[in-house]
This record gives sequence, C-alpha cells and structure tokens, in this order.
Amino acid sequence: MDRQAIYGTGKLYDADGKQVIAIVTHKIWEKPQREDTLEEWGGEVTIDHIIWPSGEYIIELENGRKGTCLIDIEQSITGCPTIYRYSVKGCSELT
Repeated sequence: MDRQAIYGTGKLYDADGKQVIAIVTHKIWEKPQREDTLEEWGGEVTIDHIIWPSGEYIIELENGRKGTCLIDIEQSITGCPTIYRYSVKGCSELT
C-alpha cells in the first residue's frame, strides 16, 4: 500500500501529553497497517521556535488523532531564521 500524506496544523505535547510545547504545521506520511505489519508513519513538523531536548513527544493532528513520536534535535533542518523544521518518526499508532 502506498503512503498517504497528511498536511495540516496540530499540537506538539510533552511525552506525558500534559503540556503543549508548540503549535506545529505538519506533513506526515502514513503507511496503512496490514495484518502482518505495524502501522508506520513519520514526516516533519515546522515550529516558530527551537524545542529542546531530543526525545519522545506526542503529536496531535488537527483531526484529533494522536501518536507518540521521536524528535532528534541533532537532525533538525533549519529553514528561515524564524521557522524550524524537525523530522518526526512515529513510535506508536496514530489513533
């Protein structure tokens, strides 16, 4: 099955899901789950400030789906001086 792109805005929470870290613009690619595989997803988020530290966060898409993701700050992609892009890798299902 092909990956499907999900574009939009959402929220990035701390690992506990209690504190909003940032409002993000996201581009997430999702590969639908099959019987013999786990759901795979990942992509990138853009944020108007630097986040710290590397680690697990929870992302909530604008449609309300949430999932745990890993953000590696060392691999961030900086863009314009006021926009920061970070790669995200799914660590749980988007539910």
